[in-house]
Amino acid sequence: MAKAGLCLNPFFVIATQNPHFHSGTNALPESQLDRFLFRLALGFPGAEAEKQLLRDDSKGSRLSLIKQALSGQQLISMQQQLQQVQITEPLLDYILALIRASRQQTTMLPLSPRAGKGLVRAVKALAFLAGRDYATADDVQTLFPYLAEHRLNPQSVAGVSPFSQQLLEQTPCPL
Repeated sequence: MAKAGLCLNPFFVIATQNPHFHSGTNALPESQLDRFLFRLALGFPGAEAEKQLLRDDSKGSRLSLIKQALSGQQLISMQQQLQQVQITEPLLDYILALIRASRQQTTMLPLSPRAGKGLVRAVKALAFLAGRDYATADDVQTLFPYLAEHRLNPQSVAGVSPFSQQLLEQTPCPL
């Protein structure tokens, strides 16, 4: 049993979302959607991969085959290294311009300060994974749709709605 106030570190949640037309599925309120950093659409597996899933199902659990890629301490160390990734003032201004531009639109929900903070952390992580100690406008533009779309239009299917692309096209990139 966990003690009250105990924070497990590292901590993250991965969740799946059923389509709204499935029986018993209800839309999350916007305030809860805002707590998810990204929404990704994986789609269905290819025919061979799905056949392998069907074949493996008869073998029972294969969790024992999963190999640990990092220890908890290694992950925490990497998270600490993210603090060294630089985001220039012009890049921060660009992120802020995207967030604020969403608030000027009447056809979409506005992005929250939480979305802006999440975007900053995400672009730092992408830069780190690319072996850089600095973030770029390309990092922002790559991640923005995955971070913004479910916040701008909660009823959209991941990657289908043009809202985030519209903001990227209408917001000048200073870099």
